[in-house]
Amino acid sequence: MIKQSWNGIQNFWKEEDGIGTLEMVLIIAVILIIALAFKSKITEVVDNMLKYMGQKSEEFKA
Repeated sequence: MIKQSWNGIQNFWKEEDGIGTLEMVLIIAVILIIALAFKSKITEVVDNMLKYMGQKSEEFKA
């Protein structure tokens, strides 16, 4: 009886189902925290890239 309980506990501990989901949630949470921390810098970089692409497309039209 004790041996069966111990084996059940060991099997439960070794079971890794669902670990992938937890890891994905943690990774997404870290990415969101980083994005929020650097929100202004990210916005500035994206705005500059869009302005640059707009200027280049205007040059291409001309």
